[in-house]
Amino acid sequence: FLNVFSLEYRYQIATNWKVATFADTGRTFISGHEDFHTGAGLGLRWKFPVGVLAFDLARPVSSGDGDSWRIHIYMSSLQ
Repeated sequence: FLNVFSLEYRYQIATNWKVATFADTGRTFISGHEDFHTGAGLGLRWKFPVGVLAFDLARPVSSGDGDSWRIHIYMSSLQ
């Protein structure tokens, strides 16, 4: 099974640019006794003619998940 939840706030800083702050939590499990893992971070969104290119910097906030920063770069359809 899979449980996930995300919350994101975007603020426009220029015509095609937005900054974002977000928090995510989730888990995968078979028995239902697995802990949720939570992370939070900041991002930059660039809107171009065919979609959005996102650059995110995130860090785990759940205890036991370590404290290393992670970089995520992804592209999505126009939003």
